[in-house]
Amino acid sequence: MRKTKRTVFTKHGIEDEPVWDGTLESLPKVLNWYSYKKDQDDARNYILEYAKFAGLPKDKIKALSQSKERVVTSIAWLCRMLLNSASTSTEFNSRIDHELSRLISANKPKQSSPQIDIPKKQTVNVQENIKIQLSEYLGEINFQLDSILDCIRKDISPSFSLNNWLRNDVSVVQTKNISNYFKNNVLPELLEAQAATCEQLTEAYSFLTSKQLKTYIGVIEQFIIDCDEQHIIKKQMLVHNRTSRKRVSSPLKQVAKLKYLKEHEDLKSVPSTRIVGSKAIILYNPESRVVVYYECDNNHGLSVKGSTLLNYDITKTMCKILRKPDEILPTILNEARVAARNCLRDVKSKNKVASGRVNEKFLILRAF
Repeated sequence: MRKTKRTVFTKHGIEDEPVWDGTLESLPKVLNWYSYKKDQDDARNYILEYAKFAGLPKDKIKALSQSKERVVTSIAWLCRMLLNSASTSTEFNSRIDHELSRLISANKPKQSSPQIDIPKKQTVNVQENIKIQLSEYLGEINFQLDSILDCIRKDISPSFSLNNWLRNDVSVVQTKNISNYFKNNVLPELLEAQAATCEQLTEAYSFLTSKQLKTYIGVIEQFIIDCDEQHIIKKQMLVHNRTSRKRVSSPLKQVAKLKYLKEHEDLKSVPSTRIVGSKAIILYNPESRVVVYYECDNNHGLSVKGSTLLNYDITKTMCKILRKPDEILPTILNEARVAARNCLRDVKSKNKVASGRVNEKFLILRAF
């Protein structure tokens, strides 16, 4: 008989909230739903509801409600899932108890000091704040890795995407730090375990077969690629979204140092001055068959500084390799901007991160 979807009623009304069936296979999917739909305030409420359900003393519940510590959201989502499904699973109880203890202990009143002179409270510097935040991020990612490991052992495709997770208010500094953590700590250990050069690491990962270990190494390598890609994107967004207080230079002055390919066989570049103020441009490298589409992110259009393009929208940029340029280039050269953009979007090749630079190998095919 087909199971009907359960509708959860909250004080805010009806919400399309998933109900966990208690299996590890569905755990990542439900956790991802909460990560996209809920925030830190919801996480605090879920932790507090679980504490009341667990029968904690009133003084501890009060300390928990007044705690200003940041909640590890993956633990809060798990509390909510256990409450909704009325599950009595004990395999996550130690993590939940540890999180409750951490939040409660952080709000304990300080003992009164008999000294007259009260020392000034030491302020936490920026680097310590970054380390604390990084520890929280790594805790959430490692929680997802536990579920991914279970999926690998059961030959199930994991649904967690670190690339999507990093887009949710993770700073450019932390994306680099997360990448370095996996690059310098996790990946070398896995490679040593795979090569069987360390007995301790080989024994630690003996619960995985050689094929499963290879799959897990691929997951970590993809994590590093996702972190580096998001780091580049976020860094470019910081640079190109800055408002300039300088006087705007003329188009001729802006493109004075710009190097580009004037012509190649039957293809010719449009004047470089047309880049300045344009809504979008299309560049093409005849040797590598790489085509790049840039679209501005404001009403003033694109601008140039040296050999770098400014004021373009990272999310709308496309950088692809044309397998059959003779079929695609006529559309790019003759159609309007929207049609040319859609034509590039339909090209079945991987979209790479554009550098935002123009060099002597690129033709300026179009400037809209």
